[in-house]
Amino acid sequence: VVIANQAHLFIERRRRGLKTSNNQVYHSIFTGNPGTGKTTVARQLGKIYHALGLLSKGEVIAVDRTK
Repeated sequence: VVIANQAHLFIERRRRGLKTSNNQVYHSIFTGNPGTGKTTVARQLGKIYHALGLLSKGEVIAVDRTK
């Protein structure tokens, strides 16, 4: 909810021509054991960010420690 509210505020300020910080970052790191749903949650978060207008596509880049 907090991220959604911040995103709405950022988008609305930009729409109205008000000063906004250009360094809004919405990176996330999901850690845990295999099979606990990290990738599923990340994909859902990508869809939410897309619906909020933060992403042009709902794509998520999944990487592991080697990347």
